[in-house]
Amino acid sequence: MRRSFLSLFLLCWGGLMLAQNANDSVISSDNSVPQDSVVTEAPAAPVVETAEPAPAAEPAPTEESAPEAAEQPAPEEQPAEAEPEESPYDGVLNVIGDSYVRNHKAPVEQTWHCKMAEQLNLEYNNYGRNGSCLAWDRTRDGKHNFGPAVHVRVWDMEPNADYVLVIGGHNDAYKINDNKHKLEDFRDSLELLISNIRQQCPKAKIGFVTPWYVNRVGFEKTCKVIKQVCDKHYIPVLWNHSKKSIIQVRDPNFRREYFQAPDDYAHLNEKGHELYLPYAKAWFERYMMGRKPNKKDKK
Repeated sequence: MRRSFLSLFLLCWGGLMLAQNANDSVISSDNSVPQDSVVTEAPAAPVVETAEPAPAAEPAPTEESAPEAAEQPAPEEQPAEAEPEESPYDGVLNVIGDSYVRNHKAPVEQTWHCKMAEQLNLEYNNYGRNGSCLAWDRTRDGKHNFGPAVHVRVWDMEPNADYVLVIGGHNDAYKINDNKHKLEDFRDSLELLISNIRQQCPKAKIGFVTPWYVNRVGFEKTCKVIKQVCDKHYIPVLWNHSKKSIIQVRDPNFRREYFQAPDDYAHLNEKGHELYLPYAKAWFERYMMGRKPNKKDKK
């Protein structure tokens, strides 16, 4: 009995093992992969930096879709350059010097040279300074400031002048007195003055007006040097240092009537300027403008 039971157990166990082996064989055949087909993990591909793709070009517009060309605005018409206006004057007159030009304490409009410029239709520029010298700097002359010498101040003048009148020497005569060295310095300064004027006002005709016939040391020599230097450079001189001068500065009664004060030897009042105007204007027209004086203007 035991033998039969053992035989039966062995028989059953053997059948089970056969069945199990058969099942494993089927699974193994279904899941087998050929040697060549084994999948292995591929190495990571290198990262390649690529440029950003260019934006796609817009399609060219077709005949139907092409927009009409925008109309270009017409260029603005540039205004024509205005032609320079013609000057209402017949020329430009610069007058430079001392208080004979600035007119001391009276208005410049009362001077004979200002009135003459108006009558001759000349643009008038006044560069007078009270106390000024032709040759010497008087910026620090005692307690007063009479400014630089005229040969320095010429650089302030209008360069487009047609005429330049230099009126001075009165204050220089006081400084020269009877000093020969100062007289030579004055001569040299006049040379410099003329040179500077010709540089500053290259087209201008130059004229000089001397001081009055003052009876003091230095005046006669000062006026003579002015005449000598001007003759050398063919510059006309309105000569006043003469007893025949229309301005009788040595006469106290004349000064009382025609000067700004009875003891004034330099500054004409308005009546004195009116007296001197026809004489000075005739000289200016003849020697500066090169024409004969108009007799009607004298009246």
